[in-house]
Amino acid sequence: LASMTLVGIMAIGGLFSNCQAQVMMGGHKPGKATWGDYWGMSKEIQGPIESMLFTQSKPTLAGDPYHQYPNYVSNDSRIALYNMKSRKLSVLTKDFQSAFDPCLYWDSSKFVFAGVHKRGDNCQIWEMNIDGSGLRQLTDLPGTSRSPIYYPAGAIQEGKGRIVSRDRYFEGDWQVRGEVDKVGVLIIAYSPAGIMDEYYNPYAFNLYRLDLLGGHALERVTGGVMTGIDMPNLNTVVDQITYNVSSNFDPTLTRDGNILFSSTQSLGARTNGKGSVSLVVDNWDGWYPRTIYGNCAFEQREIGKIQAKEAVDGYLYYIEALDYNSGVGNLARVSWTTPDPKTYSRLSNDGRLYRSPYPVPDGRMMISSAERRDFGIYWFNKDKGTVGDLVYDDPEWNDHQPQPVYQRYRPRWLNTFSAGKNRGVTAVTYQPFDQVTVEGYPHSWGTWISFDTTLTNMPIGPYPEQRTKEMQHGDIKAVRILNAIVTKEPDSSRFIVGAGSHLLGGAKSSSNSGTSFSQRRMFGYQYVEDDGSVVSSHPGDEPYCAQILDDRGMS
Repeated sequence: LASMTLVGIMAIGGLFSNCQAQVMMGGHKPGKATWGDYWGMSKEIQGPIESMLFTQSKPTLAGDPYHQYPNYVSNDSRIALYNMKSRKLSVLTKDFQSAFDPCLYWDSSKFVFAGVHKRGDNCQIWEMNIDGSGLRQLTDLPGTSRSPIYYPAGAIQEGKGRIVSRDRYFEGDWQVRGEVDKVGVLIIAYSPAGIMDEYYNPYAFNLYRLDLLGGHALERVTGGVMTGIDMPNLNTVVDQITYNVSSNFDPTLTRDGNILFSSTQSLGARTNGKGSVSLVVDNWDGWYPRTIYGNCAFEQREIGKIQAKEAVDGYLYYIEALDYNSGVGNLARVSWTTPDPKTYSRLSNDGRLYRSPYPVPDGRMMISSAERRDFGIYWFNKDKGTVGDLVYDDPEWNDHQPQPVYQRYRPRWLNTFSAGKNRGVTAVTYQPFDQVTVEGYPHSWGTWISFDTTLTNMPIGPYPEQRTKEMQHGDIKAVRILNAIVTKEPDSSRFIVGAGSHLLGGAKSSSNSGTSFSQRRMFGYQYVEDDGSVVSSHPGDEPYCAQILDDRGMS
């Protein structure tokens, strides 16, 4: 009995020691960060910053049209590497007509960027070593691609990984199907050719994930080859993870593995038809989008929020755009863990223009700034609310989008895939954006849940953007799910802006829709429970909105 007790104690001790090794509640050495402390580890491995990768754009309307942000492709930009010690500048993209949006790899050995090659073609995604060698084209898409970032899905540690899957999704034994490199994926912003957003700008960006191994990098993670837009000549494939008839752009990573981005929402007649550009976060597979800040009236909704980055102090630093089409403005911040007006503050108070903030783990922040047109790159002085030491400024170019060169710590990635020895790929019913074919489930099917359809902060009043009365539980009998259709009209003579100017749509109406910014069609209806909650299933790979209905079917 004593032996059994001793064995039990040893087993329990071993169990807890294993858990501790995985969770790492305390550092293995005094003063050392644990692997679960993202910013602590980031500071520990950062090292000195002696170089910077950045974009240079000609200060012309075509070279740096930041007044059309993000609905443009610069025709005269380049990516350069600057050594702060030797003060040496190296232009890395001489073979490109224009190159911008750089993002460094974790060890800063290479970077991805958006560019238009001198041989022609659209703006595509490329990868290059930091010394300018090893150029690789990653996309060949009919449209415009930009803003690539690395995401470490299944690639926290480099090396080889096994592909393990079943013969069928719910049948057969798990078997090793092969081995691939752990490369992770890219998140990019892509606008297909020929489409417009709800404000009739010539681009409508959404976020896509890019598999660098022809779908097999995701196969190692999910058990199924990723499908979408296949580019076999490049051995890459993309699939869509956000759905917006306006634009989702400026993706960036957060410490917990989420994708933070700016999202343009027209909101129909709400906010007098002006809409908002708010901060939204989503998982890397697109299954959990939620608004973080800027969508409510008390969250400075009238000010666009762009180019956000999370910092070591727990704040999101972003640019308050001069208007909804501007890529410059004031520097502001809001708490990432408590995004509320109480944690909001505007940091710049010097009348300068700002863009492209980049916080580094040691607490400093690089930023591009100008008094008028000549943008240079500085360290920002938070205490004084203005720029501090100059890093680099070429008066012939607008210098922006800094990427300090240092070792980056990979954030944990959110694995929403659920599988095991005795289970099938059950998570596909909650991950419609994986676009896998499962017998018994429609293609790309999604589930929408509202816990309380009466919960809103919209004021009561007579105007279209207001509600007519206070809604109680039981007042809302059903919801109508509407599918928004992307604005695409190959014959421009058939597309008339302002066709419904006498209606609610006003100047932003068109021959596609007289009362809203985009044409809509109906998915269907769903009854609402007495407590105000509703669950609806419908296609998950389409933009949609919901209308609440009373007992007469009126919204």
